[in-house]
Amino acid sequence: MGPSVKIIINHPPTAKKRHRMFVKGNAVHSYDPQTFEKELFKASLRNEILMLKYDENNKIDEKDFNLPYNGPLYVTLTFFMPIPETLSLSKKTALLWIPNHSSKPDLDNLAKFILDVGNDILWKDDRMITSLGLVKKYSFNPKIEIEVITMDKRLSEEDKKILGLFSPRKVESILELLKGINPKKYIENIEGVILVLKELANHNKEFSAIKKLLEKNHGN
Repeated sequence: MGPSVKIIINHPPTAKKRHRMFVKGNAVHSYDPQTFEKELFKASLRNEILMLKYDENNKIDEKDFNLPYNGPLYVTLTFFMPIPETLSLSKKTALLWIPNHSSKPDLDNLAKFILDVGNDILWKDDRMITSLGLVKKYSFNPKIEIEVITMDKRLSEEDKKILGLFSPRKVESILELLKGINPKKYIENIEGVILVLKELANHNKEFSAIKKLLEKNHGN
């Protein structure tokens, strides 16, 4: 994984609406009924980014703010929805424990709104998002939490050649033989996988191809 950034927008989640249609003369036209709403949200998003950037207490490097990101991304969106005022305090409190908001708006429409407004601000284009995690839950403080993690592809030529020797499924089967390792989770850490394969090359003939590659590259 590469650099990451987490942004919190203290605003009730908004769902994306369909374009509206109207007839003018002999032609049918469409318009976005949320144009103004989106511009306000974009302004809030830019403001939060600036505040986070200049916050002396944050632990994010300056390079992490090379926004919008232009590459493969993992994105997690958490929507904290308002709790109905008609409920008793005990029922309101009970709703806070699990992601159990099953009412309107739909989760996918909430996500579509953020993906749209994030273009050219958080990411160059939302097509670059290769993994999207979504959560919708109740909260006394409605807000939106956006976490963007870059998939750091700055691998050396040697590392690329090592990965080219084994498919992800093959590596998973290898990791399953090692105690204490969750292969499904571990396989996402490319750097960790490379280290494991390099280490195995020193102890197992099955990985002699890696060992030969390393010896060739390092001139041993």
